[in-house]
Amino acid sequence: MVEEESKTEKGLPKLETWLLSFIATCVLLLHTVALERFGFFRDELYYLANAARLDWGYVDHPPLCVWILKGFTTVLGEQLWVVRLPVVLAGCALVFMAGLLAREFGGGRRAQLMAAVLVAAAPVYRVVGHLYAMNGFDVLFWAVAILVFTRLMKDPKPWRWLALGAIIGLALLNKFSVLWLVAGLLVAVLVSDRRKILLSPWPYAAALLSLAIIAPHLVWQAHHGWPTSEFVRNANSHKLLETTPITFLFVQFAVMNPVTFPLWLLFVGVAWSKKEWRPVAAIFATVVLILLINGRSRENYLSPAYAAIVGPGVVRLESWLREKRDFLYRAGLSVAVLAGVATSLVVMPILDQEQLRKLYNIWPHATPQAERGAKGDLKGLADMHGWQELHDVTKKVYDSLSREDQARVSVYGHNYGEAAAIQHFSKGLWEPRVIGPHNNYWLWGPGDWNGEVLIVVGAMAQEHQALFESYEVVARNNAPWAVPEEANAPVAIARGLRIPVSEFWEKVKRLE
Repeated sequence: MVEEESKTEKGLPKLETWLLSFIATCVLLLHTVALERFGFFRDELYYLANAARLDWGYVDHPPLCVWILKGFTTVLGEQLWVVRLPVVLAGCALVFMAGLLAREFGGGRRAQLMAAVLVAAAPVYRVVGHLYAMNGFDVLFWAVAILVFTRLMKDPKPWRWLALGAIIGLALLNKFSVLWLVAGLLVAVLVSDRRKILLSPWPYAAALLSLAIIAPHLVWQAHHGWPTSEFVRNANSHKLLETTPITFLFVQFAVMNPVTFPLWLLFVGVAWSKKEWRPVAAIFATVVLILLINGRSRENYLSPAYAAIVGPGVVRLESWLREKRDFLYRAGLSVAVLAGVATSLVVMPILDQEQLRKLYNIWPHATPQAERGAKGDLKGLADMHGWQELHDVTKKVYDSLSREDQARVSVYGHNYGEAAAIQHFSKGLWEPRVIGPHNNYWLWGPGDWNGEVLIVVGAMAQEHQALFESYEVVARNNAPWAVPEEANAPVAIARGLRIPVSEFWEKVKRLE
């Protein structure tokens, strides 16, 4: 029996809505504390660079997240808090959506609160809800799509199919991994007793609507030779590490909160236990299977799929707790809140650098890496350091050049973080021509650089250095908290390119 809903005067929100809003507000306040604690993250600088060149696509992601960022920064400026505000709001909305998903499966007040708190306590959602990237919107799109799909399976009205098609189309315009959700939705229909809905025209109308929304980006891909497919191949071959099933599960244990993860595991079984809940369990199982087959998955890849099982899970938990004493519910909720705060101290920039270093040294066994490359003392938070310093040392190198060299020099960032940092922090100061071989910087090309003189930021490969008549490292970054690659990154002056610029550009290409 579903817990009786709170009653209020007509037109006022129900008590559950107020409570969900309160939890979302607490999450907002938590992020506000850390919003400008450190500096820009590497990818945030890159998104700003993309936003300066609006297009229908980019090498490593579709355009929606860039358009959203451009809208916010055009109105409010490019301060750090503005850049992060959209994903923080999306993260708060995700907490609210968790409560709505619980309500959709018949959950009362307790179930809705548990769902919201469990999502708020998951470290992976605090990370993607803090650093600007497409992942922060991705998890929200999945939750909304799963909610619409659940209602559609109860009452497959045509407008719900179109709503689902529009949501998936926008989600694809944000991140292609939503195709995993599409596969899960198809399997969910096939395992349900609603399979006959596939004989109606509306599922296909929804698919066509999704295709129409993503079509301009596909045209962009075709026009540029499908660079994202090359990016994905190279990332799998050169960047992402192989992940065993056991490692994959262990990582989920960490990113979903070690204290509450047993509940998430329980929710998978609960969702499969009832015939009417089995479709959402199939969504989750399909995504897990896809990621296991792939064998190279980052820790956050599965995180959007948990929205599929949270509703049935907390509803069953609520039913069980109703037969027990209230203190079990309150104690469990309190433990989840404390676990969420504790893990937030680990994954968010709330403590200072030295406190974080000591905290990480307490448990030296870090989560298994999904990507190649050395980590700094601050683990993932290290990429919020060193960018201003890197710009400053590059500016000093530029100032040391003659006026003639300054007029013809370009600044070459070896990776997109280095290039984007120079581009961002130089605004209003010296406005260099910034180029680079990495992802969309390579696609944007070398501009009007003629090969005579180049400031190289970062470690250029030896075979590429040999293409110049002279190559001299003249300075180094000094940012001990940054990732090793950037902490002492070299800044060099290269002169006299021996081959045509176009040939050089093909040799240095890095789509990964």
